[in-house]
Amino acid sequence: MNLDWQRGNYPFWREVLPVRDSRLMHLSAVTKITGIIFLRTILRFVSAFMPKVVLIENVPGLVSFEHGATLHAILEALGDLGYGADVRILGAAYYGVPQMRWRTIIIGFRGAELPQCAFPTPVFHAPIRPNFTSTFDGRNLVCTPSDNINARFTTVYEAIGDLPALKCGERGEAVKQYRCEPLCDYQRNLRRGSAGVYNHESPALSKQNIERMAHIPPGE
Repeated sequence: MNLDWQRGNYPFWREVLPVRDSRLMHLSAVTKITGIIFLRTILRFVSAFMPKVVLIENVPGLVSFEHGATLHAILEALGDLGYGADVRILGAAYYGVPQMRWRTIIIGFRGAELPQCAFPTPVFHAPIRPNFTSTFDGRNLVCTPSDNINARFTTVYEAIGDLPALKCGERGEAVKQYRCEPLCDYQRNLRRGSAGVYNHESPALSKQNIERMAHIPPGE
């Protein structure tokens, strides 16, 4: 099988299991389960299929976790398999995604140095600021938009403002119609090839939860 692309993610489980891989022996017990999941699952698939490109994503805290030892182990393991790998922290809002969300992204290219264009260039400005460790081995990992970019970030309203309103617990038709014409480029792009709104249902919340949600300020 010729596999071009493999993507993986792994959780920080707070459990203790024995570790036999020498690259992870210096890590604490809290970290060792991370190494096991990574080496026995993601690397096992990488070794078996040898995809052209490997992408691994996790929370920004991965950079500072165990003072960077876990991230070092991941990059070294990919290097041992013949991948040129590097890491960046990307902000979703910088790429038009309506979320104030940061992710650590590791990319590896098989048998080659990682090209400069491997990580995407931010194309939107957004009011987000890193609240985590953003340096690794003396390098800043956060990709930010350049000053000559004028495009504004996508809001949640722009993302879902054209969806039909639902009452609490309402399911309705399997395919619903949009409530209006597209309000922005984001909505126009998502509607391409679409015959309507699918999987648009409202969960049946309790009265207590509805009252709690009424106290949440907009945007939080």
